[in-house]
Amino acid sequence: MSSEISNYLTANNIASAVAILTGIVGSITGIVSLIKVNKLKSLDLRMEHGRLQNIIQVRLDDINKLCEKADSSRKAIYSARGLTNSGSSEKWKAEILENKSKIGKLSEQFSKQKTVTSPLSIQNLEVRVIELHNIEQQIKFLTEAFKASIAEDDVDRERIFQMRPQR
Repeated sequence: MSSEISNYLTANNIASAVAILTGIVGSITGIVSLIKVNKLKSLDLRMEHGRLQNIIQVRLDDINKLCEKADSSRKAIYSARGLTNSGSSEKWKAEILENKSKIGKLSEQFSKQKTVTSPLSIQNLEVRVIELHNIEQQIKFLTEAFKASIAEDDVDRERIFQMRPQR
């Protein structure tokens, strides 16, 4: 009986040792995996951060030109219709000033995003990527509004052209 107990205890000890060893190996593997995942996440966020910065820089350059084009287009339409100093012309001027102000604020926010004094943590990178995404969405909204305005002016231009006296 005593040899059965000692065999049982030995087998029990071996099973316990294997379980402990498995737990330790599992913990080490989990920690190594967590470190690798965090490195990949950090790399992914840094790449997304850089990608958004490049996109926003290009879109900010483009939106200023598009704003000027939309403004010139609308002023030409008002001039052709004899509405240069009308209420709708004044409303347009106010809208353009407001949009230019928005573009200026977006540009300022973007400039603040570009200044990085030290390496960013994953949490700070996440916040910056979200902020850049918001800036990108606002630029996209303004871009679509300017494009729609230009398209509307093109339709008006066609109407004006069709209404002119034939020679």
